[in-house]
Amino acid sequence: MFSLLSRSLRRRGLFVFPLVIIGLFMLNSALIADDNVSLPNTTIVSGQTRTEQADLTITAPNNYLIQSGGQSIFRAGTRIDLKPGFVVNPGGTFNATIDYNKNAISDLQEELAAIAPPYFTSFEWSDGFTLGNLNNQKSWFSGPGESPVIGTVAAHGLWSVSLPARNPPNSIIRYFKSPASGTVMFVDFWAKPHATNSVDTGTLFFLDNVHVAFTKTGSGGQIWAFNGNGAGGGS
Repeated sequence: MFSLLSRSLRRRGLFVFPLVIIGLFMLNSALIADDNVSLPNTTIVSGQTRTEQADLTITAPNNYLIQSGGQSIFRAGTRIDLKPGFVVNPGGTFNATIDYNKNAISDLQEELAAIAPPYFTSFEWSDGFTLGNLNNQKSWFSGPGESPVIGTVAAHGLWSVSLPARNPPNSIIRYFKSPASGTVMFVDFWAKPHATNSVDTGTLFFLDNVHVAFTKTGSGGQIWAFNGNGAGGGS
């Protein structure tokens, strides 16, 4: 499955709009991941390092203690909650990072690379790209696996980006500032979809409330536009 998501964030008084493209590896069962992790009562002693990770949120209880010489690292996709009673003693170390695409680059660093539209790229050498992992090239970010710039399957020029299917899913992200004028932002991109006999296992594109899927019927294919009400409703 290959999908595109658009979300908006507001930090430091500025709006940023990330273009998020996600490749999902789907089996017959639903994708299972540790989305939200609630930690047990924990004591990190001197000389111990503990890493907590979650796809979405981490919640630390009111009996989470990091003693002098201990270290705890939290990495979550969207939010980290520290309950009253979460304690780091003098000499202890606590590090927390929001890292949506798990590429060891914080979302804050990625957002600070946002530029104002219009923007165009075809991932060519002339655009400043090199063959290999796209992550951190020209303010594009990818993860958790590699999404390489390759010298084939190009719609414009010679190069393109490959988004391999995997579990957990890969994503590539580029942040944009609010446009100087107007309230509508258009996104135009080229992708090579994969069609199966089900919308659940073929290519599916998401752009806010717009959902489009590709399916295979015999020797032909179909494009499905999901029926919605423009505000997230419908099916």
